[in-house]
Amino acid sequence: MKSLLAIAIIVLFFPLIGCQVSQHKQTSDKNKSSISEPIHKGVYVWGHEVSSYQPCGEHLTYWVTATPASDELNQLSLALSETRNAPYQPIYIEAAIHPIDRNSHPAFSDGFAADYDAIIEISNVYMKLTELPSSCKLK
Repeated sequence: MKSLLAIAIIVLFFPLIGCQVSQHKQTSDKNKSSISEPIHKGVYVWGHEVSSYQPCGEHLTYWVTATPASDELNQLSLALSETRNAPYQPIYIEAAIHPIDRNSHPAFSDGFAADYDAIIEISNVYMKLTELPSSCKLK
């Protein structure tokens, strides 16, 4: 009788223990993927009808969709524009950037984004400078 009870407990609770371990592994994998995310270096420009990013050393220019990270950059750009008394102030950034499928974004076919090579979103900004470093050449 005791052995049947022990087997029943093992059968009932063993899968629960296994689920907890696998959930922990999933969390660990997610943390690893966000840490190993590539960092892109380039120049962000914001202003009237402009929200763009150009990687250092490249000809391509991308339209940037609104995210909390880009909103923070917009505020910095606005402050620079007021301080320097000139719009469209470039900001050097090192950031996590993700492409947006052109077919899923209506602005790409009709709107300001249509004039750009692609659409991206900025999810995290790791560094921002108000002066462009000499290592970042724009073409």
